[in-house]
Amino acid sequence: MLELPASGMPARQRVQAAYFLALAHLHLGNSGSARRDFMRALDLAAISGDEQTLAAEIQVDPDVRRFMEEQGITHPSLEAVDRRIELMRLFAARATLAPSPPEREAIILRGLGSFAIMLGDAPCDSLEPLHRQVLFYLAEFSPVPRDVLLEDIWPGATQGSQAASLHTTTHALRAALGEDILEIEAGLYRLNPGLEILYDVAEFDRLCGLVEAMPHGDPRRIFALREAVRAYRGDFLPSCAAEWALRRRDSLQRQYLKLLEAAAQEALNAGMDDEALDYLREAVRLEPLRDDLNIRLLEVLGATGRRHEVVAQYRSYRQRLADELGLEPPPEARRLYERLIQ
Repeated sequence: MLELPASGMPARQRVQAAYFLALAHLHLGNSGSARRDFMRALDLAAISGDEQTLAAEIQVDPDVRRFMEEQGITHPSLEAVDRRIELMRLFAARATLAPSPPEREAIILRGLGSFAIMLGDAPCDSLEPLHRQVLFYLAEFSPVPRDVLLEDIWPGATQGSQAASLHTTTHALRAALGEDILEIEAGLYRLNPGLEILYDVAEFDRLCGLVEAMPHGDPRRIFALREAVRAYRGDFLPSCAAEWALRRRDSLQRQYLKLLEAAAQEALNAGMDDEALDYLREAVRLEPLRDDLNIRLLEVLGATGRRHEVVAQYRSYRQRLADELGLEPPPEARRLYERLIQ
């Protein structure tokens, strides 16, 4: 099949043929030939933009990825293949209806729009707010030096008071979540990495990284953006006023805003105007005084024939500017509005 002219078979089949030839060599122990044909498959995938074919095959055959790593095989297409495998695993995990139960109940930390701790399906309500704060702090920054932890959680307190509070907190965390929840070594505090701790902020960060790694125009990017936007369920630890939490809340909200803008653009590119409007409305809700967001929302409302919403949105925007900053909308926004309501 590979000897046929390139026009004689679809690009996807050529990628598969090269991959299966490499796989045959691998099983026969012909490492050099396997390496050559895996490179050939990657070259064909790069030319055709069909890394998804390789991702689907490699996902179910981890021996191939191990072989590539052992052989030191590098190729620009490998990064795209790994991103697609990550996406497939994400979607597969969300579609799994009956996961096998873990040996020990997972500890679930929900910090987006909440301040909740769960042991499996049961809420853990025995911890005081300060003890919860330390748990989330360690989820964010583990491992952390003891003196940094003390100053961030109990700023301004005496050293004796800080030490006593830390002792009480570690005892409370171990009583509620198990003796093995914390590891303390050489003055460093961290959550036990061997435990199953499901942290929604870590998942949000992972999804954001996945989005950033995907090129613009990739048709799968809109799906990754949707997942990342859905993962943000509200502001970080909304009831916590600690300085470290406020900084983290601000950075996560800015990341969420970037996602909304990117998702709106991808949705518009795909002709999904209603979805794009939902993202833009949410962005304006977060930053009601940002001129560029309001202008973009007005443009899309106008382009989709929503004249009454254009009027309502512009009036709300103008009123907020006047009330909070004593300003009028910029000339660009005024000209756009006048054009849209003609």
